Amino acid sequence: TLRDQPGHRRVDEVVEAVRGRLGRVSTQAVYDVLGALEAAGLARRVQPAGGAARFEARTTDHHHVVCRECGAITDVDGPRRPPTAADLSGVPDGFVADHVELTLWGRCATCVAAGETPHALPANELPTNARPRSTNHE
Repeated sequence: TLRDQPGHRRVDEVVEAVRGRLGRVSTQAVYDVLGALEAAGLARRVQPAGGAARFEARTTDHHHVVCRECGAITDVDGPRRPPTAADLSGVPDGFVADHVELTLWGRCATCVAAGETPHALPANELPTNARPRSTNHE
Protein backbone atom coordinates (compact mmCIF):
# COMPACT_ATOMS: atom_id res chain seq x y z
CA THR A 1 0.00 0.00 0.00
CA LEU A 2 2.85 2.42 0.73
CA ARG A 3 4.32 1.76 -2.71
CA ASP A 4 0.91 2.01 -4.39
CA GLN A 5 0.26 5.42 -2.84
CA PRO A 6 3.57 7.28 -2.78
CA GLY A 7 3.97 10.02 -0.26
CA HIS A 8 3.62 10.23 3.49
CA ARG A 9 0.62 8.27 4.77
CA ARG A 10 -0.95 8.48 8.22
CA VAL A 11 -1.83 5.15 9.78
CA ASP A 12 -5.56 5.78 9.29
CA GLU A 13 -4.93 6.31 5.57
CA VAL A 14 -3.01 3.03 5.38
CA VAL A 15 -5.79 1.24 7.29
CA GLU A 16 -8.40 2.58 4.84
CA ALA A 17 -6.34 1.51 1.82
CA VAL A 18 -5.72 -1.98 3.22
CA ARG A 19 -9.40 -2.41 4.06
CA GLY A 20 -10.23 -1.40 0.50
CA ARG A 21 -8.05 -4.23 -0.78
CA LEU A 22 -8.54 -6.94 1.86
CA GLY A 23 -11.86 -6.12 3.48
CA ARG A 24 -11.23 -6.31 7.19
CA VAL A 25 -8.04 -5.51 9.07
CA SER A 26 -7.48 -4.17 12.55
CA THR A 27 -5.73 -0.87 13.11
CA GLN A 28 -3.35 -2.65 15.50
CA ALA A 29 -2.38 -5.11 12.75
CA VAL A 30 -1.49 -2.19 10.47
CA TYR A 31 0.60 -0.57 13.25
CA ASP A 32 2.37 -3.92 13.76
CA VAL A 33 3.13 -4.37 10.05
CA LEU A 34 4.31 -0.77 9.65
CA GLY A 35 6.58 -1.23 12.67
CA ALA A 36 8.00 -4.43 11.18
CA LEU A 37 8.53 -2.75 7.80
CA GLU A 38 10.32 0.13 9.51
CA ALA A 39 12.51 -2.25 11.54
CA ALA A 40 13.42 -4.13 8.35
CA GLY A 41 14.31 -0.89 6.55
CA LEU A 42 11.45 -1.25 4.06
CA ALA A 43 9.49 1.78 5.28
CA ARG A 44 10.39 5.03 6.96
CA ARG A 45 8.50 6.78 9.75
CA VAL A 46 8.23 10.55 9.35
CA GLN A 47 6.96 12.43 12.37
CA PRO A 48 7.33 16.20 12.18
CA ALA A 49 7.44 17.89 15.57
CA GLY A 50 4.08 17.47 17.25
CA GLY A 51 2.45 15.91 14.19
CA ALA A 52 0.99 12.48 13.56
CA ALA A 53 3.37 9.74 12.48
CA ARG A 54 3.37 9.12 8.76
CA PHE A 55 5.01 6.36 6.79
CA GLU A 56 6.65 6.31 3.39
CA ALA A 57 8.20 3.66 1.18
CA ARG A 58 11.20 5.84 0.28
CA THR A 59 13.97 4.80 2.65
CA THR A 60 16.94 6.37 0.88
CA ASP A 61 18.52 9.49 2.37
CA HIS A 62 16.37 12.57 1.86
CA HIS A 63 14.85 15.43 3.79
CA HIS A 64 11.37 16.96 4.10
CA VAL A 65 9.55 20.23 3.53
CA VAL A 66 6.43 20.63 5.72
CA CYS A 67 3.66 23.16 5.11
CA ARG A 68 2.40 24.70 8.36
CA GLU A 69 -0.95 25.46 6.70
CA CYS A 70 -2.15 22.23 5.10
CA GLY A 71 0.31 19.78 6.62
CA ALA A 72 1.67 18.61 3.24
CA ILE A 73 5.02 16.86 3.45
CA THR A 74 7.30 16.83 0.41
CA ASP A 75 10.51 14.90 -0.08
CA VAL A 76 13.57 16.92 -1.01
CA ASP A 77 16.99 15.65 -1.93
CA GLY A 78 19.72 17.16 0.16
CA PRO A 79 23.45 17.38 0.02
CA ARG A 80 25.26 14.13 -0.62
CA ARG A 81 26.67 14.39 2.87
CA PRO A 82 24.26 15.86 5.40
CA PRO A 83 25.81 17.75 8.30
CA THR A 84 27.29 15.62 11.04
CA ALA A 85 27.42 16.38 14.75
CA ALA A 86 30.99 17.60 14.21
CA ASP A 87 29.70 20.22 11.75
CA LEU A 88 27.38 21.78 14.33
CA SER A 89 28.40 24.04 17.18
CA GLY A 90 27.31 23.14 20.68
CA VAL A 91 27.27 19.36 20.23
CA PRO A 92 28.87 17.87 23.36
CA ASP A 93 32.25 16.19 22.98
CA GLY A 94 31.91 12.47 22.58
CA PHE A 95 28.34 12.62 21.23
CA VAL A 96 27.91 10.10 18.41
CA ALA A 97 24.97 10.87 16.11
CA ASP A 98 23.35 7.91 14.39
CA HIS A 99 20.86 9.93 12.33
CA VAL A 100 20.68 13.46 10.95
CA GLU A 101 17.38 14.77 9.66
CA LEU A 102 16.57 18.14 8.12
CA THR A 103 13.00 19.45 8.01
CA LEU A 104 12.13 22.79 6.43
CA TRP A 105 8.96 24.43 7.76
CA GLY A 106 6.93 27.07 5.95
CA ARG A 107 4.03 27.43 3.53
CA CYS A 108 3.61 25.48 0.32
CA ALA A 109 3.01 27.28 -2.98
CA THR A 110 -0.64 26.16 -3.05
CA CYS A 111 -1.39 27.70 0.36
CA VAL A 112 0.51 30.89 -0.47
CA ALA A 113 -1.38 31.23 -3.77
CA ALA A 114 -4.72 30.53 -2.08
CA GLY A 115 -4.02 33.26 0.45
CA GLU A 116 -4.54 30.87 3.34
CA THR A 117 -4.13 32.48 6.71
CA PRO A 118 -1.46 31.13 9.01
CA HIS A 119 -2.36 28.08 11.12
CA ALA A 120 -5.30 26.97 8.97
CA LEU A 121 -5.10 23.41 10.30
CA PRO A 122 -7.19 22.65 13.39
CA ALA A 123 -5.01 23.33 16.44
CA ASN A 124 -4.93 19.67 17.47
CA GLU A 125 -3.44 18.72 14.07
CA LEU A 126 -0.78 21.42 14.00
CA PRO A 127 2.75 20.66 15.10
CA THR A 128 3.27 22.18 18.54
CA ASN A 129 5.74 24.73 17.19
CA ALA A 130 3.18 25.90 14.60
CA ARG A 131 0.23 26.42 16.94
CA PRO A 132 -0.86 29.99 17.50
CA ARG A 133 0.07 31.39 20.87
CA SER A 134 -2.83 32.34 23.08
CA THR A 135 -3.01 35.99 23.97
CA ASN A 136 -4.77 37.75 26.80
CA HIS A 137 -6.64 40.83 25.58
CA GLU A 138 -8.06 42.22 28.85
